[in-house]
Amino acid sequence: MVRSMINKCKNTKCIGNIFGRGRKRKTTTTTDRLIQRKLKIDRRKSARSVTSELEKELGIVISQSTVRRRAHEIGLFGRVARKKPYVSKMNRVKRLKYAKEMLGKPFDYWDTVVWSDESKFNLFGSDGKGVVWRSRKEEFDPKCTLPTVKYGGGSVIVWGCFTEKGVGKLYILDRIMDRFYYREILKKNLIPSIQQLSLGTNFTFMHDNDPKHTLALVRSWLRNNGVRVLQWPSSSPDLNPIEHLWDVLEDRVKKRQPKNKAELALHLVEEWNKIELPVLAKLVGLVPSRLNECIKMKGYSTRYQTLGHLYLRCRKRCFP
Repeated sequence: MVRSMINKCKNTKCIGNIFGRGRKRKTTTTTDRLIQRKLKIDRRKSARSVTSELEKELGIVISQSTVRRRAHEIGLFGRVARKKPYVSKMNRVKRLKYAKEMLGKPFDYWDTVVWSDESKFNLFGSDGKGVVWRSRKEEFDPKCTLPTVKYGGGSVIVWGCFTEKGVGKLYILDRIMDRFYYREILKKNLIPSIQQLSLGTNFTFMHDNDPKHTLALVRSWLRNNGVRVLQWPSSSPDLNPIEHLWDVLEDRVKKRQPKNKAELALHLVEEWNKIELPVLAKLVGLVPSRLNECIKMKGYSTRYQTLGHLYLRCRKRCFP
């Protein structure tokens, strides 16, 4: 081996592989471009379907590995697709229109917006996948498994709101929400929260287009109480900064390891009231970035979109 390398260096002045040596490619440059074009047009197309199409269309027989290698050459790799809520064409147009209009607002406009939403926190258990480090023989070792309990161990649903000036009252729901219950929540929490934050009448209330939020009973109450409502596009949880505030709350409560629903509710309220103003200011300050991202994505779901909103009205959060 060493002698062959020495002889190769003497003869060619180089120890690298000589161009043209080795196994020849089974595909031509034209075929490579065809494979790559097929994958670029349809990102869900499998390597198997590409090989069968090439065999039917051009009579070229290649392996699936060859297709994957051609994809790798242009930077395409097989990865698990990120899941995003479906955004219809109509909603995409509305999201784009909203983002473009709101980007024209002065920066301090967002300081007076009261962001609100509901969220669900599970006490125990998760539908997500967990990753552990283990050997082949440790598959069922307690250290390498994820414990579960039947029915998830209970959950707590909350309603909350916040502005750059602070958080409002966090309300623990004790029954299924309908339009009457939602009006009651607003009556007991929204107005006191506005007074607590000293916003006066210079504020805009944001809630999404959940049917309970847009019924005449609720709209009438908001109008009679002088609450100006922010027009909100459908399918747009990624534009609401309170979604990431729920993440902050989840991380803080998780450290306290609640044992039952009562403890979970107590910790949620306590940690909610401890959220610092810089955290809120940062979330509100990122609103223009969310709008720009929406425009960049042409109205489709953005990177700010969270998996917890897939086909759900509220996020499910778990505390193992």
